[in-house]
Amino acid sequence: MHTLMIEYGIEHYLSRKGTTFCVCPSTRNMGFSAVRPGLMRDLMKLITENYPDRLGVLYAGPVNSALKFFYGVMAATMPANLLRKVKLCVDPKEDLKEILKISEVPDFHGGSKVHSEIFDENGEFSFEKMHQYMMKNKPSS
Repeated sequence: MHTLMIEYGIEHYLSRKGTTFCVCPSTRNMGFSAVRPGLMRDLMKLITENYPDRLGVLYAGPVNSALKFFYGVMAATMPANLLRKVKLCVDPKEDLKEILKISEVPDFHGGSKVHSEIFDENGEFSFEKMHQYMMKNKPSS
């Protein structure tokens, strides 16, 4: 699924002027039980081996105990060029305004860019809903 997300982003959102993307996950409700080191290692491997120059920056926040712990564990194994791209945010809305217009900051970070199409009826992120959205909005060749 993560490869699909990256490929979709490259195909539909990058242009000749922009060749990298920004990832901005919300850690607002992230607890220690949500931290899955194996999954995170696999994502890090996916990005560093298959898309080494595509990730421009990763803004994660808001900072909480679980994020600090997870970052501390993962930072020791991250390549230096990837480590430089990770930004931990106390206030994601303010930090993201450094690189995005407020209209582009995701609503789950306090901005006005609505992402309701990728959340389920309980307000939880849904890979299935995101996949459906991506396939429905995929331009025909």
